[in-house]
Amino acid sequence: MEPEDLRQHLKIEPEVPNLRYTGTWNRVVLRGDFETGQSYTLHLDGSLAAQSGLLLEKDFQRTVTPQDLDPLVRITGPGNYLSLKGEGRVGIETINLDSFQLTVQRVFPNNLVPFLQKVSLQADRTWYYGWDLEDQGHTLFTRKIKVAPGAPNKLQTTPVELGDVLARDSRGIFRLQVSPDADSRNEDSRWLVATDLGLVAKRSEDLVEVAVASITGLEPQQPGAGRRPHR
Repeated sequence: MEPEDLRQHLKIEPEVPNLRYTGTWNRVVLRGDFETGQSYTLHLDGSLAAQSGLLLEKDFQRTVTPQDLDPLVRITGPGNYLSLKGEGRVGIETINLDSFQLTVQRVFPNNLVPFLQKVSLQADRTWYYGWDLEDQGHTLFTRKIKVAPGAPNKLQTTPVELGDVLARDSRGIFRLQVSPDADSRNEDSRWLVATDLGLVAKRSEDLVEVAVASITGLEPQQPGAGRRPHR
């Protein structure tokens, strides 16, 4: 059955404004302006039929009380690159938080090659096999970021400016980590590459071709395009 087909069989008391029915083949999700702490009674009548034609046969009733969502902090979007000519702004999404902790780490330039041999920039955000801060990089800063007042249980985005970090430390690979507080393990993190160049490499049996271009204007950079024997 379609999620909306459930509407004629389900009654909720008290009524929920803007109630919507969504879901998949074996689950229906109710979304609306539920109030936390308010008890709602769900009445499902026995005439509800499955696709096979079998009936529920008897009415079903259940009382539920929505609770506040757990605090959440995460980095928006899937990207890993920051242009040096941009604003260096990253969006941080939060729910039910008035602040969060931001930590920025940097890989030492002389460790970039061995670092990239061990770590994928698209790896799981909360676990980085092969990353050793003490040996390969250092912490630039840790600071507390305030979140503007917002509605409870609603997702809101806080822009974080990283321009001061990029201006001081120029190009490189940085790790951005956010958490509700200093002691929380509920964190999110992301590798960010601060650069003004993009590379395209092609490899054949005995040759590697590398083209370098600006990631803002796409102009080829010289020296930057070349052909080198591969051994």
